[in-house]
Amino acid sequence: MRRSTALLLCCALTGLSACEGGATGSGSTTTTAPGAAFAITDPPDTSAPVETLDPDRCNFDYRTQLSMLDPATGDLAWTADVPYDQRYAPLVMHGMAYSLTTRGIVTAIDLATGEVAWSWEAERNSTTYLRGAMATDNVIAVVTSRSMVGLHPTTGDDMWQHDFPNDINQVGTERATAELVAVPHSDQPFVPIYEDGNVLALDATSGDELWRSPTTKDFSYGPTVEGDVVLQPTFEDGIITYDAATGSKQWQWNIRPGVGVAGELEANDDVAIYATTKYPSNPSGVTPPLDAEQLVAIDWVTGAQRWALPAFTETMQWWSTIVLGSSILVPGQFPNADGFNLTAIDLATGQIGWRWPLDENQYTRIIHLDDGVLLSSVDLDGTQRPRSTWVALADDGTPRWFVNSEFQARHVLQVDDTTLVAGARYGDENAITASDIGAVQSIDPTTGSVRWSTPLRDAAQWMALTDGGVLVMSSDDMLFCD
Repeated sequence: MRRSTALLLCCALTGLSACEGGATGSGSTTTTAPGAAFAITDPPDTSAPVETLDPDRCNFDYRTQLSMLDPATGDLAWTADVPYDQRYAPLVMHGMAYSLTTRGIVTAIDLATGEVAWSWEAERNSTTYLRGAMATDNVIAVVTSRSMVGLHPTTGDDMWQHDFPNDINQVGTERATAELVAVPHSDQPFVPIYEDGNVLALDATSGDELWRSPTTKDFSYGPTVEGDVVLQPTFEDGIITYDAATGSKQWQWNIRPGVGVAGELEANDDVAIYATTKYPSNPSGVTPPLDAEQLVAIDWVTGAQRWALPAFTETMQWWSTIVLGSSILVPGQFPNADGFNLTAIDLATGQIGWRWPLDENQYTRIIHLDDGVLLSSVDLDGTQRPRSTWVALADDGTPRWFVNSEFQARHVLQVDDTTLVAGARYGDENAITASDIGAVQSIDPTTGSVRWSTPLRDAAQWMALTDGGVLVMSSDDMLFCD
């Protein structure tokens, strides 16, 4: 798959009432003295004070932890307190684990000691949030709703800053949106951005603008990269592509009137799969066609449409779509099919292969196994039935094993011959409480049995595997609100 060579991080966030006011500008870096981390030798303390924001909605404390453990045994090496609201998987590079918060705080933890090396905080106002970040050989590139900043990976110092013309979160303006695309361990990562009617490329190491190309202002998502091509999806003009090296326009896939590009699902060496949807607010005033919702395969070299498949795209869980062999697996609803299913679609022809029934009220994560997939499903609200359903399917859709677990999975990661599941075990079957204990479990992907389970103070949410084969994860209570 072409995109396996690139790291793509993009987050669309809603507002957070706890954000504080502040002035415009880049941000500040703080170096922390040794001793900021501690080791766990006993079960985690769950009796610490809890701050209640709204007793009718949620309880949580302001403590978030990063933890490092051995994925083979579950043994904890260290845990470190970091700023709360970790809504991203930690970045791991340069012997550091970088934690990221929606409030614009980056904290670097030394992997060898678990101690805080430095922290950086964006100067912000009430609408400034972290939108994404990437780590390369030379820089930690951070994008907020107001600017993109390059940080030195070992000191946290500002290396450069690119300000957006307008706040991304500000309603009623021509907004700038950014997606970060980089080849890990590259000396010159490529960063394409949509910004007020232009697609432009920044050198993430220096912040220098490499090229700028005018495009439509009617965008739907930020640009992505397929091989040497930059693809810019738009609502009314379809998909426009640019040469990644020069910014020159290459080809354009024109969409039908009244139809908009909803987003990209996946891509392999030959095609990129996009979803289309009704576009009732289109400037042309055309009534959307009845078959506006489709999955469309676009040849990413020529722009030719390979096939189109009718689909109820507004029902689909985009985050769980993956490529398995010669098929793409899509959770959602399709015409002439009963209910909500995981559907296998041939990438070359668009033909439907097999289906597996899913619960549309559950959030399903799909991960690769050696010769199949593992489905991990939890309730979307996370409050009424805090349980997980795990199903292992062969690559032809044949079920191998099925497990109902009281352990609610939040994140799943495959490491060699084991499946790691991060989440929480709840004290009350029908409520989320401050005493709920987080954990990470190792699951045998061939049987579904638990190999080991390591408790954590809070619910585990994100995991990242280091180059050395150790696991770094974040845990907090921030997601536990009605």
